[in-house]
Amino acid sequence: AYMDSNGDGRITLDEAPAGLKAGFAFIDQNGDGGIDLSEAQVMADYNNNNSSPTPAPAEAQLQEFASYSQPTTYQNGPKVDPSGQTADGKAFSDIREFKKLLLEKKEQVARNFISQLVVYATGGEIQFADRREIEALVEQASQTDYPVRTVIHLVVQSKLFRYK
Repeated sequence: AYMDSNGDGRITLDEAPAGLKAGFAFIDQNGDGGIDLSEAQVMADYNNNNSSPTPAPAEAQLQEFASYSQPTTYQNGPKVDPSGQTADGKAFSDIREFKKLLLEKKEQVARNFISQLVVYATGGEIQFADRREIEALVEQASQTDYPVRTVIHLVVQSKLFRYK
């Protein structure tokens, strides 16, 4: 959280904002000189149950600290089946095989990437009349094996980007 400037998982008196310093000793229930996650959570829970609808700035800051400082836990969900089949009938059993299949059609992947980049950059959909310019960009990018930086430069320098 932003109050924990050294990232040790505690708010010390030096790190505490002015609005929190007045009640610091009360919140630091174990007296170790820092407000840890459990102390911040106790105070935030108390404030949620016993304060006015609009919490004071210090209370809001504690609630924010408590919410950002909680460790993220991941739980295993259902098994994911990574296998599938491409539109042209080629089967794959995992993401690595799928990537290999995609790399067999670099030009098609590059065309899609360039098209999506143009849509994102211009805010407008690709029209039938834009196909010639897209194909020219794909051709230019193919000369250097489609590096992303080159593709971005080509799109930014294209008529589609400058005039659309």
